[in-house]
Amino acid sequence: MRLTKDELLKKYTWYGERDIVAVKYGDEPLYRVNNDTCRIDHEKSSSDTIDNIEFSKHWLCAIGGNYAHYETLIGGVDVFPNYHIGAVDLTVKYNGKAYSVELIDLYGKPQISITLITPYIFREYYLNQPSKSWISTHYESMSKDEALKVLDKKHFKDYGTVIQDAIKKIREIVERN
Repeated sequence: MRLTKDELLKKYTWYGERDIVAVKYGDEPLYRVNNDTCRIDHEKSSSDTIDNIEFSKHWLCAIGGNYAHYETLIGGVDVFPNYHIGAVDLTVKYNGKAYSVELIDLYGKPQISITLITPYIFREYYLNQPSKSWISTHYESMSKDEALKVLDKKHFKDYGTVIQDAIKKIREIVERN
């Protein structure tokens, strides 16, 4: 069940006229980046976090073109022209545990990582990208079946179409490989 506007406003700072419920559940994007705002100042280099965020927006735009960024309660999704879901970074709860679910599909060969988030055991399902097993000495590979259980659509029923479509895309890629 979705949180109400008042419940969300108690938890999150919110500016502007837009509907916080629609944004936080992925019914509408947090922002859009287009060619007019997609310029990189190559002379400027800074370690400031805001500048780094702005640079990453420009980098995504340079690679994928105009895009919409959805920032939901469980993470972000970047959608490019023709409704191409190009980047996903979500934190998903399954069986009382948190999993990081990542997809990068900007170069024609999608990269997926589904990682159990725990300080003790590192369990990961990955496809077309190097494993992050160096993070922990207690590394375990995640089975395809476990990865698909983490991506079960019932966990995402309260979220908008963009989250459900992102999860569907990741599930289809995992099932195919």
